[in-house]
Amino acid sequence: KGEGSTMYEQAYMSIGKGLRLVFFGEILTTVAGLFSWFGLSLIGLVLTIVGLGMAGQGDSGYQKAFHVTILHLAMVFLGVILTALTLAFMPVLGDVLAALIVLASAVLAFLSVYYVCATSAALLENRSNPLSMRADTLWKVYGVCSAVTHACALALMLPFLATMLLAGGIAFFSSIILAVAGVLYIVFLYQASEVFLHW
Repeated sequence: KGEGSTMYEQAYMSIGKGLRLVFFGEILTTVAGLFSWFGLSLIGLVLTIVGLGMAGQGDSGYQKAFHVTILHLAMVFLGVILTALTLAFMPVLGDVLAALIVLASAVLAFLSVYYVCATSAALLENRSNPLSMRADTLWKVYGVCSAVTHACALALMLPFLATMLLAGGIAFFSSIILAVAGVLYIVFLYQASEVFLHW
């Protein structure tokens, strides 16, 4: 094998190991979200960051996901501090600030999924085309459902009964689809890591 071939194999191995860590991180974060375990969520986020950092050694697309996830983590901590301060000194702004922070966090979470899926889709296109196509579809479904869910959440803050009922119904269905997309993303991470590890 040539030096170039060995270099690519090492890159794919780094990506595979990194995505496997992201896989475990996403599982922990999902479980933590179901039971509101902040500590477990933090461990999951750290695992995801370490995994993306490792995958970033193999391709710059994963480095972008790494940087976005670092920003996401910073946003979570900043959100907790700012929300606590606002609720203590300016309660009226508390809900608005919390909603804006949740929205910003959602955008960063989507960007992370986008960079992981788009990068993986490009790399897997000639190796596992069905998995590549799934990755390309996955980030689009995740993005649309995330946008609709959070738009409805903001609409629920409006003092109109009809708007609240409509937004509540749409948010319910889109959040279910978003949850399914989240599970499919976890499955994809495992399958993609398998392909890269056995390249």
